[in-house]
Amino acid sequence: KRETFKGGFEKELFVSGYNQNYGVFRLKSNDFSLVNSTLVAAPSVFAIFPLVVDKTHIYGGDQYNNRLVKIAKSSITAISAVYGSLGTGSTNFSIPYQLCLDDQNLYVSDFGNHRIKVHRKSDLAFVSAYGTYGLQTNATSFHSPSGLAVDEKYLYAANDGNYRITKLSKSTFGFVASVDLNLNTIGDTTLHVDEK
Repeated sequence: KRETFKGGFEKELFVSGYNQNYGVFRLKSNDFSLVNSTLVAAPSVFAIFPLVVDKTHIYGGDQYNNRLVKIAKSSITAISAVYGSLGTGSTNFSIPYQLCLDDQNLYVSDFGNHRIKVHRKSDLAFVSAYGTYGLQTNATSFHSPSGLAVDEKYLYAANDGNYRITKLSKSTFGFVASVDLNLNTIGDTTLHVDEK
């Protein structure tokens, strides 16, 4: 259901890398003034990119440490959960590149491991993975997946290195369809599903 409000109202923006600093920054949408941040001195401690936000938490891919981070919006400096490390197993990442979420899960394009992963929003625990490294060989072949989008039934993944968009079922995490694209870059594709 879409509602329209007359007049402006203040929203919050969450920004990674604001003012060339590491951390997550909360800004007012009307004047971009800084409300608070997770800013720390050393980027090895907190280098969050990408970001997605729901009503209560900020979810980030810590590309420096190859892990997921969950931060409470109520106290932006409080880390609720951390999950993962560098590697190829179910508990590992190799550059968590893009994120999207629904009511229950966080979806991650694991760029260097050439797969899409699903994690529970509640505790970031691993749920499932889809894809293996491959150059356009079959439906499960991924090469440097980047952009992700999700709706009620499907997950859409930009399979950049194979120049295609792949559509997966959320309920089974199985292949549904794909379409080839004429792309000339890797890592720059972003996806978004309209609310309609």
